[in-house]
Amino acid sequence: MRRLRLLSLAVLALGLLGGWLLRAEEPLDLREHLHEVAPGESFTWHKSPYGHFRSEEGTVVFNTHQVAPQVRGWAGPIETLVALSPQGKITGIKILRHRETPNYVRGMLRREFLKQFLGKDINDPLQVGLDIDGVSRATVSVQALAEGVRVASRRMAGEVLGLEVRAGEEARALAWLRLSALAGLFLYALAGFWLLRRHPRWQRLRDASLLLGLLVLGLWQASPMSVLHVLNLLLLRVSAEPLLWVLLLGVALTVLVSAGRLYCGWLCPFGAVAEFVARLLPGRAWPIERTEEERLRRLKYPLLWLAALAVLLTGRTEFALYEVYVGLFSFSANPALWALVALSVLLNPWAWRLWCRWLCPVGAALALLSRNDPDRYPSSPLCPMGNAPRPEGAECIRCMRCYTPKRPMISRSNEG
Repeated sequence: MRRLRLLSLAVLALGLLGGWLLRAEEPLDLREHLHEVAPGESFTWHKSPYGHFRSEEGTVVFNTHQVAPQVRGWAGPIETLVALSPQGKITGIKILRHRETPNYVRGMLRREFLKQFLGKDINDPLQVGLDIDGVSRATVSVQALAEGVRVASRRMAGEVLGLEVRAGEEARALAWLRLSALAGLFLYALAGFWLLRRHPRWQRLRDASLLLGLLVLGLWQASPMSVLHVLNLLLLRVSAEPLLWVLLLGVALTVLVSAGRLYCGWLCPFGAVAEFVARLLPGRAWPIERTEEERLRRLKYPLLWLAALAVLLTGRTEFALYEVYVGLFSFSANPALWALVALSVLLNPWAWRLWCRWLCPVGAALALLSRNDPDRYPSSPLCPMGNAPRPEGAECIRCMRCYTPKRPMISRSNEG
C-alpha cells in the first residue's frame, strides 16, 4: 500500500505540473456571440460599472460571471451571455462556458430549456421550481445558472439601465432542506458506526444508512461522491455550492473517524444498490483464485491514475466519466457506460460489489487513506466485499460484521 500511495502522489504531481505547463484556457471573445443573443443590433463596449456591450437600441449584453462572480455551480462558474432590453426583459441567452459534469447538464444546454428565460422580467423570481422548470438530475447546476442570470440581470438593470429593482426574499427553504438532509445522513452514519462497535448485532442500523444514502444522495439529490469533485478542486475550480462542501467534509470526517472506507460501506448509493441486489437475487459467488482476485482489486488504482492524469493535464472532465454512479443517478450516459452500469449491478449475486472491489475510483482514493487494522476487522464469510481473512485495510468498508473490539491488556501483577 505504501508503494501505491507514493505512485498516486507522483501521478498527482505530474498531472498538476504538466497541466500548469501545457494547459492554457483561451479567453472568451464575447463579440463572436453577440449576434446569437441580439441579432441585427450593433454594439459598443463599456467598461463601467461592469464590462458589457450596449447597442443603439439600448439593449445591454453581458457575461453573468463578470457581473456576479460569486455565483458558481459544482465546478466553478457557469458563464452565460444575457441580452437585457431597456425595459428590463431578457431577450437573449446563451451558455458560453462551464465545467460541470457533462452527464448532469445535457438537458440544461438544450435550446428548449434556455427559452424559459426569454421574456422574463428582472423582478420575476427566476427560481427553479417557481417560474423556471428544473432539469432532471441537474438541480445544483440549474440553480447556479438561474441564480447567475437573476443576480447579474438585476445588477445590470439597476446600475446600467437605471431601472427599479425590487428587493425580495428568495426562496431558500429547499436549499436548507437539502443541506440538512445531507448533513443528517452523515451524522446518522457516524452514530450508527459508533453504536455497532458496541452492539455488533444491530446491523439494521447500517441497512437503514445504505437505504438513506440511496434515497438522499442517489435518487433525490443526485450527488454521490465523485472523483471529479476532488480533481476540480486540484484544478482550482472552486465551487460556492454548500452542498458540495458538506459532501466533501462529510466524507473527510468519515475517513478521520474510521480510518477506512466508511462512505463506501454506509453511504454510497451505488454500493447500496449493489449490496441489495446481491441479497435479493439468488446466486453463488464465483470461485476466483486468491492471486487473480488480488490482481483484479489492484485494477482500480491504475484506472484512477489514468483518469486523474488525463483530467489534470487537459482540464477536461470527460476523461473521468467512467463512474457508474454518475451515469446511473444522473439518468444520463452513453451506451458503453450504461452497459457498465448494467453489468456492475446485475453481476453482483456472483461477484459481490464487483465495482467497489475492482474498478471504483472513489473506492481507490479512500483505500489509499485507509488504515490497516486486521485484528479489529478480520473479515468473515458474510463480508459484502468478499474479503479473505485478515484483509488489507484498503478493502474493508467497515460493515462491522466481523468487528472485534480491542481487549484490554491484563498485567501479570493483577493475575490471580
